[in-house]
Amino acid sequence: MVWALAVLPIVTAAIRAIATGWQPIGDNALVALRARDVLTSHHPWLGTWSSASLEAGKDLNHPGPLIFDAVALPVRLFGSAAGLVIGDALVNVLAVTTVAVFAHRRLGRVAAVVMLIGVVYLEYIMGSELLIDPWNPHVLMLPCFALLVCGWGIAEGDRWALPVFLSIGSYCVQTHLGYSYLVPGLLVATVVLRWVRHRRMGGAARWPFARRELLWSLGVVVVLWSQPLIEQFFGEGEGNLSRILGARGSDGLKIGAGLGLRLFTSVLTTPPWSARAGFLRAVPNTGYVS
Repeated sequence: MVWALAVLPIVTAAIRAIATGWQPIGDNALVALRARDVLTSHHPWLGTWSSASLEAGKDLNHPGPLIFDAVALPVRLFGSAAGLVIGDALVNVLAVTTVAVFAHRRLGRVAAVVMLIGVVYLEYIMGSELLIDPWNPHVLMLPCFALLVCGWGIAEGDRWALPVFLSIGSYCVQTHLGYSYLVPGLLVATVVLRWVRHRRMGGAARWPFARRELLWSLGVVVVLWSQPLIEQFFGEGEGNLSRILGARGSDGLKIGAGLGLRLFTSVLTTPPWSARAGFLRAVPNTGYVS
């Protein structure tokens, strides 16, 4: 029942968007365009162009095309507008389901309900429009929530948490470069916590991961990262992954630990009822120039 209540806003937003003639524009239209190119002669091997290029001084793309792959079939079946809405709604429904399943696997029904209440609150902060928005920072919010729950599963020894974590983490990193810090850092932290837990419980094996678990995880990584690797080694010119790794920041404004701590603190001290307004102010309207 709680799962249905958590999914209902996503389904409602999708139905309303289709009924009112929602159309993708700007970056969203580029997602629809490239989704149509999947498995054609113009197949996308990378994600969209990244604004990190402005600081790096060279053109960079987000690492991979999973954002296009995820919506390619609905776009092909239902058109650019409705297909994009349906595809992104399905991504978010899958994220909500992942939260429910892995929270239940850890501590049962109560944990699943608590986590789903968190999901509903995040959906409230986002607002209905963003529940079907394909822009890469927005489409990753609910998957990121699922990623955190899977990280909890890794730390607690859930055998299925690691391959699912790597699946969601690959989708996040390929869709937005910013996750290239969060996902590996979270993975390292959860693996260390699992190792510590394994040692404290007196595990017979020195390594806390089962062979089948590692094989599944390796298979996930190989399959989901095959496209960026093909572009890197067989594409024309310097590969995108090399450009990302070789990019250097400019002398402009740096975020730094101090600013990061202030931003984190501002989130923690924001009253729950004003979180939606705070999220709205987080990304000001951008004035486009020719």
